[in-house]
Amino acid sequence: MGLAALAVIASFSEHFLRFGMFPKTDIISLSLYMQTFTLILAAVLHYKEQLFSRVASTPLLVFWFTTIFSVFIRLRSAVSMGMYHYFFGSVFATCTLAILSLAATIAEMQPKPHMLYELLDDDDEFSNGESYESPEERANIFSYLTLTWLNPMITHGSKKTIEFDDIPKISKKKSPAAVSARFQRSWRDELDSEHPSYFRAILRTYWVNIALRIIIMTAHDLISFLHPILLSRLLGFIGSYNTPDAEPIEYGYFYSFAIFAVSLINSFVYMQYKLLGYRNSFYLKTSTMTAIYRKSLTLSNDARRKYSIGEIVSMMSVDSNRISVFLGETGCEFLSYPLQITIGMYMLYRTLGWSILVGVVCIIVSIPLSSSFAKWMKDLNKLLLEHKDRRIKVIDEVLAGIKVIKLYAWEVPFIKKISNIRDNQELDTVRKYGILQTIKILISTTLSFSVTFSSFAVYSLWDNSSHGPLNLQLVFVSLTLFTMIRTPIEGSIAFVLSAMETFVSIRRVESYLVSTDIDKSAITHQYYDRESANASASDVLVSVQNGNFKWITEEADLQLKNINIQCRSEEL
Repeated sequence: MGLAALAVIASFSEHFLRFGMFPKTDIISLSLYMQTFTLILAAVLHYKEQLFSRVASTPLLVFWFTTIFSVFIRLRSAVSMGMYHYFFGSVFATCTLAILSLAATIAEMQPKPHMLYELLDDDDEFSNGESYESPEERANIFSYLTLTWLNPMITHGSKKTIEFDDIPKISKKKSPAAVSARFQRSWRDELDSEHPSYFRAILRTYWVNIALRIIIMTAHDLISFLHPILLSRLLGFIGSYNTPDAEPIEYGYFYSFAIFAVSLINSFVYMQYKLLGYRNSFYLKTSTMTAIYRKSLTLSNDARRKYSIGEIVSMMSVDSNRISVFLGETGCEFLSYPLQITIGMYMLYRTLGWSILVGVVCIIVSIPLSSSFAKWMKDLNKLLLEHKDRRIKVIDEVLAGIKVIKLYAWEVPFIKKISNIRDNQELDTVRKYGILQTIKILISTTLSFSVTFSSFAVYSLWDNSSHGPLNLQLVFVSLTLFTMIRTPIEGSIAFVLSAMETFVSIRRVESYLVSTDIDKSAITHQYYDRESANASASDVLVSVQNGNFKWITEEADLQLKNINIQCRSEEL
C-alpha cells in the first residue's frame, strides 16, 4: 500500500509539472488525470486487500504489470526525443513511477504472511477443523499460470524422496466431494425432466471448462501457424541477403526473435491447454465414478438382477475412463481438426499452388489402410487379453487343486495345457501383433516421404513458375505445413471410432443411472454418534417395523409379511 501511495504522489507530481509547462488541457493531460485516478483506486484496493484477502489480487497484479509497460514506453519516447534536457522534472517523475510500479509488482507477487491471515485456522469453532493448507489457493495469477506454486514440493523432492505427507492437499473446490456435489445437482435437475440425459448433465456442469479449453485450443492452433509464416520470412531474408533487394538487418533480428517468442508463447498456451484437459478429465471421471457408486447403494432388486457387480465395476473402471478421456481431453482436440486442415491447406496452396493436391491425395488414400491396421491391431490386442485371462484362470485352478494334482501325478498334463495356451495361442498373437505394428510403422515412414516427394516432383516438373523455382524457402515451409496437417487428417477416422465407443459408454451409464431405486420413503435415517457419552449397548441401531418384502416389483404376492426386527450393537 505504501508503494501505491508513493506512485500516486509521483503521478500527481508528473501531472503538476506538466501543467506548469503546458497549462492547456490536451490528450496527454487527460491521460495523466486517468493515471492518477487509477493509482488512487489501486491504493484503496491495496488497503482492502490487506484486510480481507489471503491471495494477491489479480486485477492489481495485471494493473501494475501493464503500468510498467506503458510507463517504459513513455520513457523511451522521452529519451529518444531528448525531453530530459528541457523537462527534467517531468521525466524524473515518470522514471520514479516506473521504478515504483516495478517494486509494487514484485511486492504484490510475494506470498502473504501466514499468521496475519490464519489466526483462526486451527480453531474448530470457526474453521470446522479444516486448515487452509492448499498452496494452489494461495497462488497469485502468475504463479497459477506458470505452476510455480509447485516449486516448494519440487525443491523438496530434489533433496529427498517425496512421501504422501509431503504432497499438498488439493484445493477444496477441486476435491472429489465438491466435484461430485456439483454434478449431482445437475443430475437431479435432469431426473426432474421428462427425458433425463447423462450427457446433458455433463455439459450443464462443465460447459465453462469445456468452452475455455476450446478457446485455448483455438488460440494454440492459430499461434502454431505463425511459425511457418515467420520461417518463410526468415528464409526469404537469408536468401536475399547481400543483394540489391535485401531487407534491413533489423528485419532478420526481428524474424529470429519472433520465431523464438512464438514458440515460447505456444508452449505456454499448450501447457495450459493440456493442464485444463487433465483437470476436466479428472472432474468427469470423479463425477461418473461417484455417481455409479452412489447409484449402486440404492438399486432396487429389479435393477440388481439386470446389473451384476462385474458390470458395475466395469462401468466404474472402463466406461468412466473412456468418457473422461474423450470429453475431457481428446474430444476437444478432434474439434480443432477442421480448423487446422483448412488453414494448413490454404497456406500450402499459397506456397506450392495446386501441386499440394497430390500430397493430400496420398494422405487421404493412406487413411483406410491405416484404419484397417488399427482395427486389426485392436482385435489382436483383445484376443491377447482373452488368452491371458484363460492362462491365468488355468493357473489359478492348478494352485487351488495342487494337492489333488500331486496326489494323482497330473503335473505334466497341466504343464502342457498351460504351455499350449502360452506358446501356441498367446505368443502367436504377440508375434502377429508385432508384425502388424512393424508394417504400420513402415507405411507411416514411407507415407511421409511419398507425400513430400510427390508434391515437390509435380511442382518441379509441371509448375515451377507460379511461386518461383523450388528453393530452400518453399521446401522447408512446405515440409512444416505438411507435418502440421497430417495429424488432423489421419486422426479424423480415429475421432469417429473413439466418439462411437464413448457414446456407447454414455448410453450404458445413462441407462444404469436412470434404473429404478428402492423405495426411499419406506426408510428413515437418523444420526447416531457412537462416541457419545449417552451411547450404550442397548441402543437399537437397525429396526424393521411391519415390513413387507418381495423379490420383484411385478410379483403380486408378498414373500415376507409383517416383519419386525430390532438389532442392537454387535447383534446383526
